[in-house]
Amino acid sequence: MDSNTSIISQLKSTELFEHYDDLDTVSASCERIHLKKGAVLFNQGDKSDTLFIVIDGFLRITVDQPQIGEIQIAKVGAGKLIGEMHTMKVDCHTATVVAEQDAELLSIPCALFREILESSLTLRLELEEITRRRFRENALVILLSKMFDRKDGQALRHFVEHMAWHQVKKGSYLFHEGDRGRSLFFVVSGSLEITKKGSTGTQCVISKLKRGDCLGETALIIGKPHSASVRALRDSELAELPKEIFDQIVNRRPGILRTVTNTVIGRLESPFDLRRRHRPATNIAVIQVSPNAPTAPFLKRLLAELSVFGSTMHWCGERVDALTQMPGLSQTPKAGLQNSQFCQWLDEQESKNQFNIFETDKRVSQWTIRCIERADTIYLL
Repeated sequence: MDSNTSIISQLKSTELFEHYDDLDTVSASCERIHLKKGAVLFNQGDKSDTLFIVIDGFLRITVDQPQIGEIQIAKVGAGKLIGEMHTMKVDCHTATVVAEQDAELLSIPCALFREILESSLTLRLELEEITRRRFRENALVILLSKMFDRKDGQALRHFVEHMAWHQVKKGSYLFHEGDRGRSLFFVVSGSLEITKKGSTGTQCVISKLKRGDCLGETALIIGKPHSASVRALRDSELAELPKEIFDQIVNRRPGILRTVTNTVIGRLESPFDLRRRHRPATNIAVIQVSPNAPTAPFLKRLLAELSVFGSTMHWCGERVDALTQMPGLSQTPKAGLQNSQFCQWLDEQESKNQFNIFETDKRVSQWTIRCIERADTIYLL
């Protein structure tokens, strides 16, 4: 077994521990793992509670998506983390990891690592940034694979590597009608609306954008200014692909241009008319402000009435925690380690329903704040 000094030196060369000095406890608990090319570190769905750190070699990370199949979301090498999700008490692996070549790793029990995180704000913030970046990049690869060839992992990674990320606050504009279009945007989380100035000068809502939608493709391909404005209905995160990078990728893979062009043609054939008009609000927050308000009967009736028009789901903090099997997840703050994962999960659940009813807590809590921020309509009882 390697000396403690050798392991500490290897830990210091990683993205997580580079600026962390107290590594004696961590190194004493590390175990070295050797994987042969083609060996599986773990499969999607396996239970585990271990954090892995790549010391040498490359490993391929894939996820199996319903109706899509296997997608390679990343290839990680020396200094990178694997299994960091388990530091957030996630019981099952969300991906499969296979060695692309002979590889060497260090393993750390997550129970021990959580104790270290509790005592080190610096390490916690570093892990939060790594996890947030990994979440959004993985989410983007999955979204892109639905639009482009999922088997062309190199092209998908090239997309992700050259993306610029934008946080658009609720009520802010991504761009305005008439602005020059120089980029292709992908909605990774959140919700936005497309508006166009009417004959009277007022802004008319044309349609809504949700997670997985792309925008800016018409102006990018045709070379004209944006024909409409885009405003965030809630805090949203978008990935931007500049025209220069888009052109480079298209030159090597013309099929990508065909996919984007088909999207443009579809929009040109269905101009801003009634077929694309914004549907009624789908997210409803219910807040009990009076101690004696009949909240339960109201929610029951509202659920029944809306179900006539489309699939409807009632969400509360307890239901979220139960469905995810992660107690306390609903109370995750925006700056919390699990926020990116939680936002993506909520976006996915919302997309499955036409109406989502969010029942707030009976106090001001993180769940209450999140319900209000995601709501299109609010009922006070």
